[in-house]
Amino acid sequence: MSFGPAPPFVPGDRRELLFTPGPRLGWMFRDRRELASPYPEPRPAEQLFQAQAAARLMSAEQALARAWRWVAVPSLVLALVLVLAVGCAGSWGGSSIKGAALTITVLCGPGLVWTACCRVRCDRARTRATGAEYRQALAAWSQRAARHEAAELARLAGVPEWGSVTSPASRTDIFGGTRAGWQALLTVHGASMLAERRLLAIDLTGQDATSGLVAAASATRVSVVTRCLPRDLAPRGPLAGLSPAQLASAIAAAMHAGGPPGAPARCTCVALVTAAPDGAEELLQSLIADWLTRHVSTSAGNAPAVIIAGADAIARSRQERLADACERRGVPLTLMFRHLPDDDTASVGRGTAAFMRLANQAEAERAATSIGRGHTFVLSSYTARTTGTGTSRGRPSSSSPAERSSRGTARPRQRSHSFDVEPVVLRNLPEHALLLADRSGTDLRLRAIECDPSIITLPGASTEPLPPPDSPDSPRVSPPAP
Repeated sequence: MSFGPAPPFVPGDRRELLFTPGPRLGWMFRDRRELASPYPEPRPAEQLFQAQAAARLMSAEQALARAWRWVAVPSLVLALVLVLAVGCAGSWGGSSIKGAALTITVLCGPGLVWTACCRVRCDRARTRATGAEYRQALAAWSQRAARHEAAELARLAGVPEWGSVTSPASRTDIFGGTRAGWQALLTVHGASMLAERRLLAIDLTGQDATSGLVAAASATRVSVVTRCLPRDLAPRGPLAGLSPAQLASAIAAAMHAGGPPGAPARCTCVALVTAAPDGAEELLQSLIADWLTRHVSTSAGNAPAVIIAGADAIARSRQERLADACERRGVPLTLMFRHLPDDDTASVGRGTAAFMRLANQAEAERAATSIGRGHTFVLSSYTARTTGTGTSRGRPSSSSPAERSSRGTARPRQRSHSFDVEPVVLRNLPEHALLLADRSGTDLRLRAIECDPSIITLPGASTEPLPPPDSPDSPRVSPPAP
């Protein structure tokens, strides 16, 4: 198969980090904000401020009423009496007026001033009762919480947000997915395997599922041989005229032809196209499976890893024979199925299975039952934004330390979404998302993985797994490739 020559990665291109060891399926996202310590000071309670303001207002109104009744009114009456007394005495001379004014001021002024002060306090209490004091306290608290959050995020600046996820078992079955999703997964998964051993990538989809892997391997100068069947068998005679034994020999010869002299290619990609005579396609699929089984069983030294895209085309008995051969040799085997078979609900529960976007409601129902509908998972907004989630009913799951402790008013940029395991969600998964149902332990461990190869170029991406949230040894972001 011919894919145009891929330009090599420039020095420092982080995509070279795809070729680091571990049978990586993708990355898990964890927002750094989840690791930040919450702001310890509680948010001001509006109800408490309202109760205090109401109590102050009531006290001020009562004080004003008492001052008016027992101080202001008597002072005004006394002032009037003094004025009338001076008038009745007929002494309205200048000195008498000054004396009367001084007397009124001394005797009545303090009471009137006290009443005026009570009125001012009552007006202030009414202003506080409208919520102004609470708003001021909340604004001051928000500033302190924001400074705390900024300090926490600065402390966690070197902690990765994307951690590598590897398959926990030597065999992984993947169900569902789209062309774009399979191309991305094959690129990420295949590149990590090539960092450890040779790889046989078989594409039975007819949709160039391995094109991304071939391009990435070529750009990293990994030796790659690609074969397109039955086209590459043409020089050996008409396909329809070959017996099964002759066709098997032709396939074996085609697989090994054209590689680097003296050594097999690091990566061998075989694609089966539909331009084959009637009945030949099924025969080729069976013979490829048989050849893989023999090749894994008889390979000297470190046998190559095997990935088959479109494994639905291979009979179950041949799948199991290949799986047994891989298990005996300790060879990683990844089988990618377009559909979840009707009878596969029990079998996917016994090992490691991953689910991508499922094609129909019936398959989604079976997958949800196999995983368990009580589970939830989280995906980053990066994957949801770049591939779309349809009607997957995601909920925001990321918040600031201030919000986690006290539900602050400021809402941060939404960076992740939480989902329930439901058929409608599985039918609308983002193309670059897969759910890994790990049953290697006593309980099911569900992990949401994102397999977009461009994730490795993000500043917070790591080639190592994410440490536990309480681990003191959080890994640092992977440095650029030399």
